[in-house]
Amino acid sequence: MPAIDSDNQFDVVVVGGGPAGSTAAYHLAGSLDVLVVDKTSFPRHKACGGALTRCHDWPAEFPNYAEIKPHLRAHPNEHVCLHADRTPWWECSGTHFFDHVHRYDFDDLLLRAALDKPGVSFRVFDVKSLNRLDNGLIQLSDGANVLEARAVIGADGASSVVSRELGNPSRGENEAGACYEYHLVCDKPHEKSSVFYLWGGAPGYGWVFCAEDGYYVGVGYLGPARKRVRQYLDDLVAYCVEEGLLPREHRIQRTFGGLAPATVVDRIADNGVLLVGDAAGFLNQLNGEGIYYAMKSGQLAGRILAERLEHSALKYQDAVKPLLREVTYLKTMRPTLLRRVLSGYLGLTGISAIFGLDGYLKAPFVNRFFRRQDLPTESHYGKLKGKPVRRAS
Repeated sequence: MPAIDSDNQFDVVVVGGGPAGSTAAYHLAGSLDVLVVDKTSFPRHKACGGALTRCHDWPAEFPNYAEIKPHLRAHPNEHVCLHADRTPWWECSGTHFFDHVHRYDFDDLLLRAALDKPGVSFRVFDVKSLNRLDNGLIQLSDGANVLEARAVIGADGASSVVSRELGNPSRGENEAGACYEYHLVCDKPHEKSSVFYLWGGAPGYGWVFCAEDGYYVGVGYLGPARKRVRQYLDDLVAYCVEEGLLPREHRIQRTFGGLAPATVVDRIADNGVLLVGDAAGFLNQLNGEGIYYAMKSGQLAGRILAERLEHSALKYQDAVKPLLREVTYLKTMRPTLLRRVLSGYLGLTGISAIFGLDGYLKAPFVNRFFRRQDLPTESHYGKLKGKPVRRAS
């Protein structure tokens, strides 16, 4: 390999400074010269539910999360209610289900943790194209300037430029989703409570999470339904106000939107280029969880490249197989059945029974949704078991 001695040449360039890219850079630090690039400066917010559904294990699993946790504004969630098609359906309280974080702070703290490591730097650089040079280096261009690297990690989201340059086609109508979110401000928000909402006939769901000054209310949809995502969000806000889940007196302070992957890409690694997080399509199709998979894939990519830059693709593909099994267990189901699952027609018990036939769900559905799948089944389910909600006739 040629020597890296220019201000614009690096051992590894990480494209994208979100949880996946920051975690990758954190684990690359040490003997390598690492540059993290992003099209925007930090801090910045991203449309995302922000639920850390595996947070109980995170300090041990992610060293960078353990570092930022004392400084992170995380809201422990101890009450969850589920509504489907304008009907209260199920609720549970008294258990620490997950932590809710604000992506504005969360992403910034993760990036700062990476930049505090030796050999890691950051630039605002909007990557437009990648080319492999005759000398083996990979050239990245923003249209005016170029960077060169011995390896590249693509952590640039669902509309990843790195993924397209790797040979993956742009996501079609049925291969991408959309998230849209409001930051609602009000005087007296409820604490430690969350709402999940399912629509009949549409593959997606909505969420209501508490914030210090109000709520984050958002929706995420897959396939053609994403074209109506703004209308779904307005309908969700109206319904929650009607049900008393949101205060009538509120104002929309900020609006966020973005794409989300609906499928895993065909090529996640090749010849010094590795895809992580949303760029690879690592999103749980059942509960919409993406942050855990972003950080885990970033961790694996960073550790593998830190050991050896050459011949990293095959090792990375093998390392992420457990993640692929988790995020693609709905892939073989018919789209009509997938829509019914996500819209609530089959119910929690039905979902658990269906996937239990294939061995995917060793624990009941609620356990799968909120916690790690390797937790004890019966005793843990006893803690999480909620109750159906019925309207008064």
